[in-house]
Amino acid sequence: MRLMFCVLIALSLMTWSQEDYHKQSKSEEEQLKAQHSPLGFLNASGLFQVGRSDIRVKYVKNNGIAYKGGLREGDIILAANGKSFAKATNDINDGGKGPREDLGYAMEQSLAEKNKTLLLTVLREKQKIDLKLSMPDIAPLAKTYPYYCKRSDLTLERICDELLEMQKPDGTWGGSVQTGTAALALLGTGNKKYSKAVKRAAHSYIGKNLNTGGLPTWNYIFGGTFLCEYYLATGDFKVLDPIRNICDTLALKATSENGRHAHGITKEPGYDGAGINIITGHVYLVWTLAEKCGISIHEKPYEATLAHLIRCTEASGGTGYIGAYGNGDGSGRTGLFTLGLYLSGDDKKLQKIQGEYLERHTRRMREAHANGLFGMVWGSAALACVNPKGFRKHMDYWKWYINMGRTPEGHDLARYYIGSKRNNGGDGYLGWDKYNHAAIAMMFAIGRKKLFIHGNNVRNWYNSKGGESMVAFYSKTYKDKGELLDFLTKKTDEISQYHEVADTLKFLKNELRGIHKEKATEVYEAILQKIEKDIRRISLISELKPAMAYGFYLQIKEVLRYERQMADKVDPLLRSLQKNSAIRQLHEYREKYLESIQNPDRQRDLIRLKDQLKRFLAHKKHHYILKREAEFLLKQITQFESHSI
Repeated sequence: MRLMFCVLIALSLMTWSQEDYHKQSKSEEEQLKAQHSPLGFLNASGLFQVGRSDIRVKYVKNNGIAYKGGLREGDIILAANGKSFAKATNDINDGGKGPREDLGYAMEQSLAEKNKTLLLTVLREKQKIDLKLSMPDIAPLAKTYPYYCKRSDLTLERICDELLEMQKPDGTWGGSVQTGTAALALLGTGNKKYSKAVKRAAHSYIGKNLNTGGLPTWNYIFGGTFLCEYYLATGDFKVLDPIRNICDTLALKATSENGRHAHGITKEPGYDGAGINIITGHVYLVWTLAEKCGISIHEKPYEATLAHLIRCTEASGGTGYIGAYGNGDGSGRTGLFTLGLYLSGDDKKLQKIQGEYLERHTRRMREAHANGLFGMVWGSAALACVNPKGFRKHMDYWKWYINMGRTPEGHDLARYYIGSKRNNGGDGYLGWDKYNHAAIAMMFAIGRKKLFIHGNNVRNWYNSKGGESMVAFYSKTYKDKGELLDFLTKKTDEISQYHEVADTLKFLKNELRGIHKEKATEVYEAILQKIEKDIRRISLISELKPAMAYGFYLQIKEVLRYERQMADKVDPLLRSLQKNSAIRQLHEYREKYLESIQNPDRQRDLIRLKDQLKRFLAHKKHHYILKREAEFLLKQITQFESHSI
């Protein structure tokens, strides 16, 4: 009897097996059969099927949200919040269209309501019944998510805490694909509580032989991506040699004459010499990141690879599997190539076309050739960098996926796996749960904007100072000032932060008197041209958008300390901007602040200045940019007073 009881328990657990969710074969016959899916934090699961507009409840956990609301095994869910479900389809262009998508959106709708109640219409023994399920105390996703979203931040930390538990003692998560993605996610949070785990992962590559296993190129591309981002974040010079080794191996041993790559480290790729572009696009991305680290890339393999990827990208913007066709599973490789172009600054016209392609095909994002999650990692990141409006549409669409994959509180995992419609076998051999957590964390980490592949451009941001100038950062890679100047010659267009421009000009002024005068002059003049261009841009918008122009003026003001000639050009612009009374008033407050902190006898004036700034902020008609500057000035006064006590 005891044995029979154990068998029954085991059989009941099998109906709630995570493995059961993953059985989505790429054969059409299997795709059309009923498929088992989690129902998110409702603590239940159900069957959906192509051509049907319902969910047949397979499992309901005792005392879970669904159970407490009256849902039972065998029920057929027909509608949510009074809206009937659409029929599920097998068309990859439809994304998750059908009952799962509709239920996921209904859950989000209910979370946003005051009473947080989800209404379900179910069929039970041929009778329709209306149920009321009380939603958990979870905030809805912000309109800007994953940016500036409390729930996104909490979700990201919850997933990363789970990843931390999955890390092995040697600092890895198993293979390089899993390790690279998981470590990138932890680093991408910017949270220092993961710093030891991230460092262990990075140092696990030191002295490591990556040319192992049946698919060694993947070890290099995922290891290279993570190590480059780690170095850009920390400036840890110990990983420079592994990065150089990765870049050299990919260039000299794994790139064919016509810029193709395959699974193995060989210059004669498989697939009849055609190679596969999910790898070629990633190789290109690694090289563009390495160049950001200050590492020289072999020019011939780089140019051949770029030319091949351009040839393989169709007019619509999709990068093909082998040739120029961006078919249904192109989101991962198109995202990788787009990110590489974004980081290198190459072919901005093509970047725009690719961003539009990814926006049009956001519902295909999980269809990324064998690894549905690759699209969610690389396609989402590319959209965030080159097409912010498209990224917004993309994230809004996938809200259903976020909700249906969220586990209830107290579950062993942070996320359920939800597969693609076609071949997702790659997700399986990477580890359904492990790689799912890493990939979804990467999506949410975009909101922190810490990684370069997520739109960051501040080097050494992980240190206590919160950033480092271009000159200071690259001085670690290039000890010889002549080599440093050669490198800076190629990077003048990338100096986007005005404090970096100021630091670079300061460095160059010293070098103008040294042995590298000619090289320093070349870089110096290039930067001055950039400043002049910015001044002209400010002049053009000063009449239509004076507040925005004043914001740009304040940013460039730091640079003017080192170049009086530029200051003479911008002074007339300031006088023009001061015709606006709010700008004139705010500028007077700035001048008073500078005078007061430099003159001890006038520091009592700061009290009155703080009151004036508070009144300025309370004025309803002042532009938000001016209010932002006023808030910054008020913060500076407060900090000055605290240091003076």
